[in-house]
Amino acid sequence: MAPCTNGPVELVVDVAVVGGGVVGVLAGLRLLRKGIDFAIFERQADFGGVWVTHGNNHSTLQVKHTCLS
Repeated sequence: MAPCTNGPVELVVDVAVVGGGVVGVLAGLRLLRKGIDFAIFERQADFGGVWVTHGNNHSTLQVKHTCLS
């Protein structure tokens, strides 16, 4: 995995995941488990998407059911 940087990045990976929110991190986890080389690109200073940008101590994710196939 490459180090974090705010400047131009030159990487050779199999997959580029754009966005470090919940879905981007989940995609990274699945790629990691399959042994696929990847990089996650996030424009904010930290991962977490809307939970970091708009979250508070009461932020939750509510769904009826999940599909993690």
